[in-house]
Amino acid sequence: MDTHHPTIYYLKRQFATPKERYTNLIYRVHFPKVPFSLIPFYLTAGNNVGLMVIITLDSAKRPVLVTTVGTCGCYLAIVPTSFLPGDALPDKWRDKPLNIYGEILPARLSYANRNTSKLLIHIRPGVHRVMDLEVVDEKNKKTSRFFTIIPAALKRQSFLYRP
Repeated sequence: MDTHHPTIYYLKRQFATPKERYTNLIYRVHFPKVPFSLIPFYLTAGNNVGLMVIITLDSAKRPVLVTTVGTCGCYLAIVPTSFLPGDALPDKWRDKPLNIYGEILPARLSYANRNTSKLLIHIRPGVHRVMDLEVVDEKNKKTSRFFTIIPAALKRQSFLYRP
């Protein structure tokens, strides 16, 4: 891992259910380390920790789910979008913000203007956890005083382990 040249790895996988065909856009990024701490306790403490973001597209190429998870499997969040039909939600779905070990994520992401909307993932400095998800207008994503965008190369992953 070269911290002076950050890289995001990606992979595309398709699958089908009885109702629909989907595409998962899988993104993975690694960070040098997360510090050890007992209070607050960081599940991902250690070196070369990573974050995965999976965007599930329907057959019309609309994002229906956004999944974020540490590469260790911790801090899992599955957030539906406004394109996911209501009958696809779990029976006990509550339209309330998600509390993922203290990080509050939206219950649903609204893609009101699909042509210019982009997903923005806020990552907490130092511990590299997803601290917010939002849909923003593409032209406004680079103009914020609240965060810094760090450019990263996008590299296609050539394989994915399959048991």
